[in-house]
Amino acid sequence: AILIPNSDYEAKRIASLSITIIFALSLVLTVVIFVYNKEVSTLLNLESMQWIVFSIPALVMSQSIYLVLSYHSVRKKEFWLVSITGVTVGLVDRVSAIGAAFLGFVSPLTLVLSRVLSNVVSSIGLLFYTSREKCETPVIELSNGDLVKRYQKYIIFNTPSTLMMNTTAQLPTLLLTAMVSPVAAGLYAMATRVVSIPVIAVGGALSKTYMQKIAESYSTGDTVLIEVESKRLLFNVFSYGLIPFTLLSVIGSPIFALFLGPEWEEAGSLLVGLSFLAFTSLVVQTFGGIFDVYKQQEKRLFFHVSNFMAKVGVLLI
Repeated sequence: AILIPNSDYEAKRIASLSITIIFALSLVLTVVIFVYNKEVSTLLNLESMQWIVFSIPALVMSQSIYLVLSYHSVRKKEFWLVSITGVTVGLVDRVSAIGAAFLGFVSPLTLVLSRVLSNVVSSIGLLFYTSREKCETPVIELSNGDLVKRYQKYIIFNTPSTLMMNTTAQLPTLLLTAMVSPVAAGLYAMATRVVSIPVIAVGGALSKTYMQKIAESYSTGDTVLIEVESKRLLFNVFSYGLIPFTLLSVIGSPIFALFLGPEWEEAGSLLVGLSFLAFTSLVVQTFGGIFDVYKQQEKRLFFHVSNFMAKVGVLLI
């Protein structure tokens, strides 16, 4: 919703309200996890690493604040800043985790701390530039109640839609951990993480830039430009995305075995199917913003619920 209003003041109020909701949600999560940590650990087959569920609020809060600030920067057309912080998230996360492993700290805790650290570092960079911006004097003051009423469809439909989308992405790892073994889940997660690098790096930047452009065109009533921009982007995504994902599916297994050892070859073999799944995820992620611009969040929710049910059925089979 930060990208939709014509007024910068309104967009900034939406961002402030979003961060308030994030803190409230993180507090609720913390309380719930302290009360039900044993049940959650048992459900996810994580009794041996029961502490890891306590990291959920920190991960939710750091990732969410980073997302809010990055959307605000996209609105201000600071695409260079969003790109730099996007790369920083990946680099700090991977480099700190690998560095800790080389120093002998090999544990799930280092992975969690690396992810939180990457979000915090990038958020500080975005916040530094955001805090220097001057906002116009509002004609009419907006309360949080006004904003909730005006953008209630985003709350009612986008919240479960995003939950479905992210749950669908994490579902195989959760089911493999609970129903097979943590080792199988680890092999799958490693393959997924490798194949998702281009999706996260390219998809996030493309989707935000695309949404900013079409939101601007929609506000001026130029729907023809939206159609032209959408077709051009779809052609480019297919043209430049299909080749690397196809290549990754072919050479993934030998590369895993070469660099990580023969015990990881099985993870590499998973890349064959995952590469094309990641490619379709890239397309979906890139064009997801069009539902928000046209205020068709109900259709997005229907799509993600259908996708979730289909994936659950396939995995169980």
